[in-house]
Amino acid sequence: MTEIPTPTPTPDPPLQGWIAEYSAQGMEGEVWRIFQEGRAAQSREAGWQLMGMHRLQTGQELTILAEDGTVLWTGSIAPLRVGWFRWRRIFPDDPDWAPPGIPLAQWASWFRASPPLAAVLKYPDSAVNSK
Repeated sequence: MTEIPTPTPTPDPPLQGWIAEYSAQGMEGEVWRIFQEGRAAQSREAGWQLMGMHRLQTGQELTILAEDGTVLWTGSIAPLRVGWFRWRRIFPDDPDWAPPGIPLAQWASWFRASPPLAAVLKYPDSAVNSK
């Protein structure tokens, strides 16, 4: 009997799109930092569909690009431990989260840029896509 080879899983290609802050009626002032897939948007500035929206979460790999295409930041999204007297963990969906070495004000400004900054999002093989 001939053995059937098992196909090697191929990782999903990185997603191309933009980053932004998102809030909607009923979120009671909560703001999410999101990645919006280009294929689920009419344009860079309009027609963004919820199905293409990804909240930042642990394990994702994000690259943020400046207007001229240079890399502003690239790295893996991971929780941080912060505090003076008592340590606490903050996660990427927390508005006080920014990657090590990037001031919170700078991180937030990239998500508030108008027009939105281009970005690339990759899910690791073990992560579950939010779609």
